[in-house]
Order: sequence, then structure tokens, then C-alpha cells
Amino acid sequence: MKDSIFKGRLVVAVMSLMIAYNQKKEVSAVTVYKEAIKTEIQALEHAYAQA
Repeated sequence: MKDSIFKGRLVVAVMSLMIAYNQKKEVSAVTVYKEAIKTEIQALEHAYAQA
């Protein structure tokens, strides 16, 4: 009985860590995407300024 409770808690802990680290990766991908958009907008502004 104690062994199954321990295994259950261990599985829950591992799953919680996996979910927590997975969400952090998504945030960094959004940051990279925002930086790419920012660079594109700056390039367009530069092109319009020279025209």
C-alpha cells in the first residue's frame, strides 16, 4: 500500500515538473517571434523613410 502511494506521488511530481518546464519553452518561443516581428517592422520603416 505504501509503495503504490509513493509511486503515485512520484508520478505526479514528475508530471508537474514536465508541465512546468514545457510552459517555459513556449514563452521563449513567443519572445523570439516578437523579436522577429520587431526586426521586420524596423526594416519596413527604414524602407519607407528612404523612399
